[in-house]
Amino acid sequence: MANFGPIDTSVLYGQANHRSEDVLGDPDTTLTVRRGDISFFRVLQLVPRHIRVLQVLQNMGFLGILQCGHIEIDTHLITALVERWRPETHTFHFSVGEATITLQDISIIWALPIEGNLITGVDIKWTTQQWQNYCHQWLGFRPNEDAFKRSRIKLSALLDWLLNNTCDDESPFDAVLQEARVCVMCIIGGILCPDATGNTVSLLYLRHMEIIDEERPSNWGTAVLAYLYRELCMASQRGKTNIGGAMQLLQIWAWSRIITLAPIPSNNAADLMPTVIDVENILPIPICCTPLSWDNVHWVLSIISSQLYASSFNSLISVIIRSNLRAFTSAPALQQRNHRHEANDSSSTSANANGSTC
Repeated sequence: MANFGPIDTSVLYGQANHRSEDVLGDPDTTLTVRRGDISFFRVLQLVPRHIRVLQVLQNMGFLGILQCGHIEIDTHLITALVERWRPETHTFHFSVGEATITLQDISIIWALPIEGNLITGVDIKWTTQQWQNYCHQWLGFRPNEDAFKRSRIKLSALLDWLLNNTCDDESPFDAVLQEARVCVMCIIGGILCPDATGNTVSLLYLRHMEIIDEERPSNWGTAVLAYLYRELCMASQRGKTNIGGAMQLLQIWAWSRIITLAPIPSNNAADLMPTVIDVENILPIPICCTPLSWDNVHWVLSIISSQLYASSFNSLISVIIRSNLRAFTSAPALQQRNHRHEANDSSSTSANANGSTC
Protein backbone atom coordinates (compact mmCIF):
# COMPACT_ATOMS: atom_id res chain seq x y z
CA MET A 1 0.00 0.00 0.00
CA ALA A 2 1.24 3.49 -0.85
CA ASN A 3 2.43 5.66 2.02
CA PHE A 4 1.21 9.26 1.73
CA GLY A 5 2.93 10.39 4.89
CA PRO A 6 6.44 11.69 5.51
CA ILE A 7 9.39 9.36 5.95
CA ASP A 8 10.74 11.56 8.75
CA THR A 9 8.03 12.68 11.17
CA SER A 10 10.22 15.03 13.20
CA VAL A 11 8.89 18.03 11.23
CA LEU A 12 5.64 16.75 9.72
CA TYR A 13 4.38 15.37 12.98
CA GLY A 14 0.63 15.65 12.29
CA GLN A 15 0.24 12.90 9.70
CA ALA A 16 -2.08 10.77 11.85
CA ASN A 17 -4.78 13.46 11.63
CA HIS A 18 -4.04 14.58 8.06
CA ARG A 19 -6.69 14.05 5.35
CA SER A 20 -4.14 12.33 3.10
CA GLU A 21 -4.53 9.30 5.39
CA ASP A 22 -8.03 8.80 3.95
CA VAL A 23 -7.15 9.14 0.26
CA LEU A 24 -7.24 5.40 -0.43
CA GLY A 25 -10.06 4.56 1.96
CA ASP A 26 -12.62 7.17 0.85
CA PRO A 27 -12.86 7.77 -2.91
CA ASP A 28 -15.16 10.80 -2.47
CA THR A 29 -13.31 13.35 -0.36
CA THR A 30 -14.06 16.43 -2.47
CA LEU A 31 -14.37 19.53 -0.32
CA THR A 32 -17.32 21.91 -0.46
CA VAL A 33 -16.15 25.48 -0.99
CA ARG A 34 -17.95 28.17 1.01
CA ARG A 35 -18.52 31.38 -0.94
CA GLY A 36 -21.09 34.15 -1.14
CA ASP A 37 -20.02 36.30 -4.07
CA ILE A 38 -22.37 35.13 -6.83
CA SER A 39 -25.27 37.32 -5.69
CA PHE A 40 -22.90 40.24 -5.16
CA PHE A 41 -21.66 40.21 -8.74
CA ARG A 42 -25.26 39.90 -9.97
CA VAL A 43 -26.11 43.06 -8.04
CA LEU A 44 -23.14 44.83 -9.63
CA GLN A 45 -24.45 43.86 -13.05
CA LEU A 46 -27.97 45.06 -12.29
CA VAL A 47 -26.93 48.25 -10.50
CA PRO A 48 -23.41 49.38 -11.48
CA ARG A 49 -21.79 51.49 -8.79
CA HIS A 50 -21.08 55.15 -9.40
CA ILE A 51 -17.57 56.17 -10.38
CA ARG A 52 -17.18 58.01 -7.06
CA VAL A 53 -17.76 54.77 -5.17
CA LEU A 54 -15.36 52.88 -7.41
CA GLN A 55 -12.72 55.53 -6.79
CA VAL A 56 -13.00 54.97 -3.04
CA LEU A 57 -12.74 51.20 -3.56
CA GLN A 58 -9.63 51.78 -5.64
CA ASN A 59 -8.10 53.93 -2.90
CA MET A 60 -8.87 51.20 -0.35
CA GLY A 61 -7.24 48.54 -2.54
CA PHE A 62 -10.33 46.48 -3.43
CA LEU A 63 -10.93 47.45 -7.05
CA GLY A 64 -8.65 44.70 -8.37
CA ILE A 65 -10.86 42.02 -6.83
CA LEU A 66 -13.90 43.40 -8.60
CA GLN A 67 -12.02 43.72 -11.88
CA CYS A 68 -11.05 40.04 -11.72
CA GLY A 69 -14.75 39.28 -11.50
CA HIS A 70 -16.53 36.04 -10.65
CA ILE A 71 -14.94 32.72 -11.59
CA GLU A 72 -16.14 29.18 -11.06
CA ILE A 73 -14.27 27.31 -8.36
CA ASP A 74 -12.74 23.95 -9.29
CA THR A 75 -13.44 22.02 -6.09
CA HIS A 76 -11.39 19.06 -7.30
CA LEU A 77 -8.31 21.25 -7.70
CA ILE A 78 -8.86 22.81 -4.28
CA THR A 79 -9.24 19.35 -2.71
CA ALA A 80 -6.05 18.05 -4.34
CA LEU A 81 -4.14 21.11 -3.13
CA VAL A 82 -5.45 20.73 0.42
CA GLU A 83 -4.27 17.11 0.43
CA ARG A 84 -0.78 18.49 -0.23
CA TRP A 85 -1.01 21.23 2.41
CA ARG A 86 0.97 20.76 5.61
CA PRO A 87 -0.06 22.86 8.64
CA GLU A 88 3.38 22.31 10.19
CA THR A 89 5.13 24.32 7.46
CA HIS A 90 2.27 26.24 5.81
CA THR A 91 3.39 24.94 2.42
CA PHE A 92 2.15 22.58 -0.28
CA HIS A 93 4.37 19.51 -0.58
CA PHE A 94 4.87 18.38 -4.18
CA SER A 95 7.16 15.78 -5.67
CA VAL A 96 9.42 18.60 -6.90
CA GLY A 97 9.55 20.43 -3.55
CA GLU A 98 7.52 22.84 -1.46
CA ALA A 99 5.53 25.88 -2.60
CA THR A 100 3.11 28.28 -0.97
CA ILE A 101 1.00 31.32 -1.68
CA THR A 102 2.58 34.51 -0.37
CA LEU A 103 1.85 38.19 0.16
CA GLN A 104 3.59 38.81 -3.14
CA ASP A 105 1.01 36.62 -4.88
CA ILE A 106 -1.85 38.52 -3.24
CA SER A 107 -0.35 41.80 -4.41
CA ILE A 108 0.15 40.51 -7.96
CA ILE A 109 -3.19 38.75 -8.42
CA TRP A 110 -5.56 41.10 -6.60
CA ALA A 111 -3.45 44.22 -5.92
CA LEU A 112 -4.55 44.10 -2.28
CA PRO A 113 -2.49 46.29 0.09
CA ILE A 114 0.17 44.27 1.89
CA GLU A 115 1.46 47.17 3.97
CA GLY A 116 -0.23 49.52 6.39
CA ASN A 117 -2.19 49.13 9.61
CA LEU A 118 -2.76 45.50 10.57
CA ILE A 119 -6.29 44.10 10.76
CA THR A 120 -6.80 43.07 14.38
CA GLY A 121 -9.68 43.15 16.81
CA VAL A 122 -11.50 41.77 19.82
CA ASP A 123 -15.09 40.56 19.71
CA ILE A 124 -17.59 43.12 21.01
CA LYS A 125 -20.71 42.04 22.87
CA TRP A 126 -23.23 44.66 21.83
CA THR A 127 -26.98 44.50 21.74
CA THR A 128 -28.76 44.29 18.40
CA GLN A 129 -29.88 47.90 18.78
CA GLN A 130 -26.28 49.01 19.29
CA TRP A 131 -25.24 47.19 16.11
CA GLN A 132 -28.15 48.79 14.27
CA ASN A 133 -26.97 52.23 15.34
CA TYR A 134 -23.41 51.36 14.36
CA CYS A 135 -24.50 50.25 10.88
CA HIS A 136 -26.59 53.38 10.46
CA GLN A 137 -23.56 55.53 11.22
CA TRP A 138 -21.00 53.80 9.00
CA LEU A 139 -23.07 51.93 6.38
CA GLY A 140 -25.85 54.47 5.96
CA PHE A 141 -28.83 52.27 6.82
CA ARG A 142 -30.34 50.49 9.79
CA PRO A 143 -30.79 46.75 9.12
CA ASN A 144 -33.70 44.86 10.62
CA GLU A 145 -33.12 42.92 13.82
CA ASP A 146 -33.32 39.58 12.01
CA ALA A 147 -30.35 40.62 9.84
CA PHE A 148 -27.94 40.15 12.76
CA LYS A 149 -26.33 37.07 14.26
CA ARG A 150 -24.59 38.53 17.28
CA SER A 151 -21.70 40.56 15.84
CA ARG A 152 -22.33 39.33 12.31
CA ILE A 153 -24.67 40.67 9.65
CA LYS A 154 -26.33 38.73 6.84
CA LEU A 155 -24.93 39.39 3.39
CA SER A 156 -28.48 39.39 2.05
CA ALA A 157 -29.24 42.55 4.05
CA LEU A 158 -26.23 44.30 2.52
CA LEU A 159 -27.09 43.10 -0.99
CA ASP A 160 -30.71 44.21 -0.70
CA TRP A 161 -29.55 47.69 0.24
CA LEU A 162 -27.09 47.85 -2.68
CA LEU A 163 -29.80 46.68 -5.06
CA ASN A 164 -32.11 49.54 -4.08
CA ASN A 165 -29.63 52.33 -3.38
CA THR A 166 -26.81 53.95 -5.31
CA CYS A 167 -24.97 57.25 -5.17
CA ASP A 168 -24.93 59.84 -7.92
CA ASP A 169 -23.08 63.05 -8.76
CA GLU A 170 -25.04 65.00 -6.16
CA SER A 171 -24.67 62.56 -3.25
CA PRO A 172 -22.74 63.82 -0.21
CA PHE A 173 -19.29 62.34 0.20
CA ASP A 174 -20.28 60.62 3.44
CA ALA A 175 -22.92 58.67 1.49
CA VAL A 176 -20.27 57.66 -1.05
CA LEU A 177 -18.04 56.35 1.74
CA GLN A 178 -20.95 54.45 3.29
CA GLU A 179 -21.80 52.73 0.01
CA ALA A 180 -18.15 51.81 -0.49
CA ARG A 181 -18.08 50.26 2.99
CA VAL A 182 -21.14 48.15 2.16
CA CYS A 183 -19.38 46.90 -0.98
CA VAL A 184 -16.24 46.04 0.97
CA MET A 185 -18.25 44.14 3.58
CA CYS A 186 -19.77 42.07 0.76
CA ILE A 187 -16.31 41.44 -0.70
CA ILE A 188 -14.93 40.33 2.67
CA GLY A 189 -17.87 38.09 3.54
CA GLY A 190 -18.31 36.62 0.07
CA ILE A 191 -14.81 36.42 -1.42
CA LEU A 192 -11.97 37.12 1.01
CA CYS A 193 -13.08 35.57 4.31
CA PRO A 194 -16.30 33.54 3.92
CA ASP A 195 -17.39 32.10 7.27
CA ALA A 196 -18.79 28.66 8.06
CA THR A 197 -22.20 29.58 6.65
CA GLY A 198 -21.07 31.64 3.67
CA ASN A 199 -23.93 34.11 4.20
CA THR A 200 -22.78 36.42 7.02
CA VAL A 201 -19.84 38.72 7.66
CA SER A 202 -18.39 40.01 10.91
CA LEU A 203 -19.04 43.67 11.66
CA LEU A 204 -15.66 43.79 13.39
CA TYR A 205 -14.11 44.34 9.95
CA LEU A 206 -16.10 47.55 9.70
CA ARG A 207 -14.09 49.06 12.54
CA HIS A 208 -11.10 49.18 10.19
CA MET A 209 -13.09 51.21 7.67
CA GLU A 210 -14.33 53.97 9.94
CA ILE A 211 -11.47 56.17 8.77
CA ILE A 212 -10.50 55.60 5.13
CA ASP A 213 -6.91 56.71 4.62
CA GLU A 214 -6.15 57.14 0.93
CA GLU A 215 -2.45 57.57 1.58
CA ARG A 216 -2.03 54.48 3.77
CA PRO A 217 -4.77 51.85 3.30
CA SER A 218 -5.13 49.06 5.85
CA ASN A 219 -3.12 45.88 5.39
CA TRP A 220 -5.94 43.69 4.09
CA GLY A 221 -3.56 41.41 2.20
CA THR A 222 -1.97 40.05 5.37
CA ALA A 223 -5.38 39.44 6.95
CA VAL A 224 -6.60 37.56 3.87
CA LEU A 225 -3.46 35.40 3.75
CA ALA A 226 -3.69 34.57 7.46
CA TYR A 227 -7.35 33.62 7.08
CA LEU A 228 -6.55 31.48 4.04
CA TYR A 229 -3.75 29.68 5.91
CA ARG A 230 -6.14 29.02 8.79
CA GLU A 231 -8.78 27.55 6.47
CA LEU A 232 -6.21 25.38 4.67
CA CYS A 233 -4.93 24.06 8.00
CA MET A 234 -8.43 23.23 9.21
CA ALA A 235 -9.50 21.61 5.93
CA SER A 236 -6.35 19.46 5.83
CA GLN A 237 -7.54 17.56 8.91
CA ARG A 238 -9.30 14.22 8.63
CA GLY A 239 -13.07 14.34 8.43
CA LYS A 240 -13.36 17.94 7.24
CA THR A 241 -15.86 18.41 4.43
CA ASN A 242 -15.77 22.13 3.62
CA ILE A 243 -13.37 25.04 3.32
CA GLY A 244 -13.64 28.82 3.31
CA GLY A 245 -11.21 31.63 2.71
CA ALA A 246 -10.03 33.17 -0.55
CA MET A 247 -10.50 30.15 -2.80
CA GLN A 248 -10.62 32.26 -5.97
CA LEU A 249 -7.20 33.59 -5.06
CA LEU A 250 -5.87 30.08 -4.43
CA GLN A 251 -7.23 28.80 -7.74
CA ILE A 252 -5.79 31.70 -9.74
CA TRP A 253 -2.47 31.15 -7.96
CA ALA A 254 -2.45 27.46 -8.90
CA TRP A 255 -3.44 28.10 -12.51
CA SER A 256 -0.90 30.90 -12.85
CA ARG A 257 2.02 29.28 -11.04
CA ILE A 258 1.91 25.53 -11.70
CA ILE A 259 2.72 25.51 -15.39
CA THR A 260 1.87 21.85 -16.04
CA LEU A 261 -1.56 22.21 -14.46
CA ALA A 262 -3.29 25.31 -15.80
CA PRO A 263 -5.84 25.49 -18.60
CA ILE A 264 -4.68 27.21 -21.76
CA PRO A 265 -4.32 31.00 -21.32
CA SER A 266 -6.29 33.04 -23.82
CA ASN A 267 -4.87 36.19 -25.42
CA ASN A 268 -8.12 37.06 -27.16
CA ALA A 269 -9.64 40.16 -25.61
CA ALA A 270 -13.09 38.99 -26.69
CA ASP A 271 -12.71 35.95 -24.45
CA LEU A 272 -12.11 37.98 -21.32
CA MET A 273 -14.89 38.06 -18.76
CA PRO A 274 -16.94 41.27 -18.99
CA THR A 275 -16.09 44.12 -16.68
CA VAL A 276 -19.36 44.85 -14.93
CA ILE A 277 -18.35 47.55 -12.46
CA ASP A 278 -16.84 50.42 -14.45
CA VAL A 279 -19.26 50.67 -17.36
CA GLU A 280 -17.57 53.75 -18.82
CA ASN A 281 -14.03 52.40 -18.33
CA ILE A 282 -12.99 55.54 -16.48
CA LEU A 283 -10.77 53.89 -13.90
CA PRO A 284 -7.67 51.98 -15.00
CA ILE A 285 -7.53 48.27 -14.26
CA PRO A 286 -4.84 47.71 -11.61
CA ILE A 287 -1.84 46.60 -13.61
CA CYS A 288 -1.22 43.41 -11.63
CA CYS A 289 -4.75 42.02 -11.67
CA THR A 290 -5.88 42.20 -15.26
CA PRO A 291 -8.75 39.70 -15.60
CA LEU A 292 -7.52 36.59 -17.38
CA SER A 293 -9.37 33.84 -19.22
CA TRP A 294 -8.50 30.30 -20.21
CA ASP A 295 -9.67 28.67 -23.44
CA ASN A 296 -10.49 25.26 -21.99
CA VAL A 297 -11.54 26.22 -18.48
CA HIS A 298 -15.07 24.77 -18.79
CA TRP A 299 -13.62 21.46 -19.97
CA VAL A 300 -11.29 21.40 -17.00
CA LEU A 301 -14.01 22.18 -14.47
CA SER A 302 -16.32 19.47 -15.80
CA ILE A 303 -13.87 16.68 -16.59
CA ILE A 304 -10.97 16.78 -14.16
CA SER A 305 -11.43 14.98 -10.85
CA SER A 306 -9.58 15.16 -7.55
CA GLN A 307 -7.89 11.85 -8.33
CA LEU A 308 -6.62 13.15 -11.68
CA TYR A 309 -5.25 16.29 -10.04
CA ALA A 310 -3.57 14.17 -7.38
CA SER A 311 -2.04 12.00 -10.10
CA SER A 312 -0.88 15.15 -11.90
CA PHE A 313 0.86 16.38 -8.76
CA ASN A 314 2.50 12.97 -8.30
CA SER A 315 3.88 13.01 -11.84
CA LEU A 316 5.13 16.60 -11.78
CA ILE A 317 8.77 15.60 -11.56
CA SER A 318 8.62 13.16 -14.49
CA VAL A 319 6.76 15.66 -16.68
CA ILE A 320 9.29 18.37 -15.87
CA ILE A 321 12.26 16.14 -16.63
CA ARG A 322 10.70 14.84 -19.85
CA SER A 323 9.71 18.31 -21.09
CA ASN A 324 12.73 20.19 -19.76
CA LEU A 325 10.46 22.61 -17.86
CA ARG A 326 10.50 24.28 -14.49
CA ALA A 327 7.82 23.47 -11.95
CA PHE A 328 6.51 26.93 -11.20
CA THR A 329 6.14 30.26 -12.96
CA SER A 330 8.04 33.06 -11.24
CA ALA A 331 6.45 36.27 -10.02
CA PRO A 332 8.07 38.41 -12.74
CA ALA A 333 6.83 35.98 -15.40
CA LEU A 334 3.32 36.12 -13.94
CA GLN A 335 3.39 39.92 -14.05
CA GLN A 336 4.63 39.87 -17.64
CA ARG A 337 1.79 37.55 -18.64
CA ASN A 338 -0.76 39.85 -17.02
CA HIS A 339 0.72 42.79 -18.89
CA ARG A 340 0.43 40.88 -22.17
CA HIS A 341 -3.24 40.22 -21.49
CA GLU A 342 -3.80 43.86 -20.68
CA ALA A 343 -2.21 44.93 -23.97
CA ASN A 344 -3.93 42.06 -25.87
CA ASP A 345 -0.55 41.08 -27.23
CA SER A 346 -0.56 37.58 -28.67
CA SER A 347 3.21 37.28 -28.55
CA SER A 348 4.40 34.85 -25.91
CA THR A 349 7.41 35.18 -23.69
CA SER A 350 8.13 33.18 -20.61
CA ALA A 351 10.39 33.19 -17.62
CA ASN A 352 10.74 30.32 -15.21
CA ALA A 353 11.66 30.16 -11.57
CA ASN A 354 13.82 27.54 -9.92
CA GLY A 355 10.92 25.67 -8.31
CA SER A 356 10.07 28.53 -5.92
CA THR A 357 7.09 30.84 -5.58
CA CYS A 358 8.90 33.63 -3.77
